[in-house]
Amino acid sequence: PASVNTTQAVSVTATSQADTTKSATATVNLLPPAGSFAPIFVHSGGAAYTDSLGNSWSADTSFIGGSISSTTNNIANTPDPKLYQTERYGDFSYQFTVPNGSYSVLLKFAEIYWSKPGQRIFNVSINGTQVLTNFDIVAAAGAALTAIDEPFPITVTKGQISIQFTSGSADLPKVSA
Repeated sequence: PASVNTTQAVSVTATSQADTTKSATATVNLLPPAGSFAPIFVHSGGAAYTDSLGNSWSADTSFIGGSISSTTNNIANTPDPKLYQTERYGDFSYQFTVPNGSYSVLLKFAEIYWSKPGQRIFNVSINGTQVLTNFDIVAAAGAALTAIDEPFPITVTKGQISIQFTSGSADLPKVSA
């Protein structure tokens, strides 16, 4: 076919030019081109922002629940401290509609309230699978006011990415971006 808009199987027959009595047939499965998908960048608790790599982060969106806070303190370990100076905290979730497929979900954290390990411990699930258990930002980053990113490969089969932040043994969960 000149174009492929739906998945389809076609038969292809190859005939020898040297001996036209010889041929073979094969079935070829054709898939439509993958749609273009723009990555989703969300500045949790913050305004729209363009980072040092030119990525455009939207103002906080697609959340259910939680509250926001911010700091003017400098954040270590990042060329983009502004992304880590805001937060959504509490028991909350984010939900995004996406095409089915494989993704990397990158969560950005910096502890802007507490100063010692053990003061904030929480859990994170993506599409019902727990990906962070008893997560302590200060312990993971090595200090407060220090950026740390946590990547998670996921496979979407129902057209949704749902990220759920739930309380653990100390204080409330949070995310920066």
